[in-house]
Amino acid sequence: MHELRTVTKVAQTEFAALISRAIESGGVSMDAYARFLRMEHYLTRDVQQRFYQCAGASAMKPYPAIREFLVSFANEEAPHHQDAIDDLASMGSVLGSEPLDVALYHSFWRQWPPTRPFFRLGSTCVVENISGGDSSEKVLQVISSFRSKGLGVKFATDHAHVELKHGDGIVEVLERAALSESDYNDLVAGARIGAVMYLRMIKWCLQPDELDIFSVDLPSYACSYPAESVEHD
Repeated sequence: MHELRTVTKVAQTEFAALISRAIESGGVSMDAYARFLRMEHYLTRDVQQRFYQCAGASAMKPYPAIREFLVSFANEEAPHHQDAIDDLASMGSVLGSEPLDVALYHSFWRQWPPTRPFFRLGSTCVVENISGGDSSEKVLQVISSFRSKGLGVKFATDHAHVELKHGDGIVEVLERAALSESDYNDLVAGARIGAVMYLRMIKWCLQPDELDIFSVDLPSYACSYPAESVEHD
């Protein structure tokens, strides 16, 4: 798993650099945090269906332990999109429409052959572990800052390797599985793709002016999910 861990470490280092630049420029803004929660809500909504699909793929037949893990993992991840909604509600923010890069992410993975599930799992390995390693200290610093302001931080905390170690779990079960060469190559390729796509989404959260040449509100037919508002008292 050396290549997979290398890709993950590079992604963590770049993630840490993006957060560091935001902190040095005056801190991660409320707007940036709201964009992050909006992005993560749409990214993780119905995520369990994608893990069930990977678990049910014929390519998983030689790997019953991975299949079992994915079903459990899917059930654990299923409610997390609601945590992002609740954290947004603590800010009194409106969720808004699905960000363009999230729609592109979902569109890309929907067209991937379901017979090649390790591409998708490679991306998952990076996304679920990107808050660890070099980025961990910076992530916890930002979480502490928003918690001190009375804002909800459950989503970020659960994905920061503080208590839930689900990112470690998926890598460990893959390491024990003795993947075939082709499946491992798919895993690494998917990790590289996932790292690039996720870091683009983080850059949109922290530095939207560098990506948004135009203000883009996707029409409902182009979104994975219709726009919603966060209801709060």
